[in-house]
Amino acid sequence: MDRVINIDDERHIKIAYHYGVLIEMLKLQEELAELQSETESALRTVPTNPSENMWSEMADVINCIIHVAIQWGKVDTVLSEIDRKLDKQIKRMGDEQ
Repeated sequence: MDRVINIDDERHIKIAYHYGVLIEMLKLQEELAELQSETESALRTVPTNPSENMWSEMADVINCIIHVAIQWGKVDTVLSEIDRKLDKQIKRMGDEQ
């Protein structure tokens, strides 16, 4: 899969600075709750497919996380943490074998 999220997309920056920190943090909280509800529903229906709305809620959460990271000047920190946690999980998987 060659697709990546373009954090430098000007639309993220425009949205982040238009709404401000408080509004975007509240939006993130709302979107996280909606995603939690969708994942709870999906877990009740496993092994069938989750609703299409779950994918939309995932996108909302990812976008809000990017906007908050931009607002706080922590995009590089978030990206570093993503790398660190991926490496940690891969190591843990190797240890399980």
